[in-house]
Amino acid sequence: MNCPRCGSFIEDGKEYCFMCGSKIGQGDFQSPGRTSDSNPSLNEDYFRKKEEYKNRLNNYRDVEIKRGENEKKDIFDIYSEHSFLIKTTILLIVLFVGLFIFFKIKGSQVAVKEKAPIVGELYYEVDSEMKDSAGDHTYSLSNGTGADCSIQVLSQPSISNNFKDEKYAEVEQIFTPQYDAKGNVEVGAKVPLYQKGEMNINGVNWYYINVLFKSNEADNYTFFKHKYLVATNNGLAYTVILSNNTSVSINSSFNDKSNVNYYKCVHLLDSFTRSMEFVSKS
Repeated sequence: MNCPRCGSFIEDGKEYCFMCGSKIGQGDFQSPGRTSDSNPSLNEDYFRKKEEYKNRLNNYRDVEIKRGENEKKDIFDIYSEHSFLIKTTILLIVLFVGLFIFFKIKGSQVAVKEKAPIVGELYYEVDSEMKDSAGDHTYSLSNGTGADCSIQVLSQPSISNNFKDEKYAEVEQIFTPQYDAKGNVEVGAKVPLYQKGEMNINGVNWYYINVLFKSNEADNYTFFKHKYLVATNNGLAYTVILSNNTSVSINSSFNDKSNVNYYKCVHLLDSFTRSMEFVSKS
């Protein structure tokens, strides 16, 4: 049956309507789908009120919420009102920071000097004090007693598989001390000492032999006099000869002014050695 007041369906045997709470009397029984004879418009009123209620809910959803005059705006209100200006400002800041970083990095980059090979494919730098008077890649710095500090760069086709060992033997033959008739080193003759090894210069392995001298066999002092460097590259064998024949006093200290020319040459030869690099011809 249906409630005579609101028209809701009520199960048989129930005394109260679960929708409107009205008590159901004996004379209030109605068959499903039928309205009360005394008030046939009850169901129509119910559905009409239901539609009005739905319309009111929809109207509430469409109402624009307005903030009071004295109520402070939050960050979302500010962003909503000025979103275009805020987005434009952020974009300009990001662009400015990006340009600043770009020019900062670009300004800190040092232009790399283009290196052109000087002998074969070998590039090197020689101090301006050392002159190549003959134009044959032999550089010297003299203190008035000859080529005291010198650099010589040679190249030739590499036709031997034992170029290094052959150069070692050649150097040892050049610096042979003088012997007397009994086979002993002559008194006062300079005695060479040899240091052999391998060193990496700018990614290339060079074999070296250092020639040092003692003034005589009993002397404990040795000074570097010659360095031979050999390497092969693209079918060419390179030999670099570094010499320091500057006079030196073995009884003086490191800072003694009498040895200043000797140590100056040591610096020039070391600087040259560090600059050697093989580069491709353009």
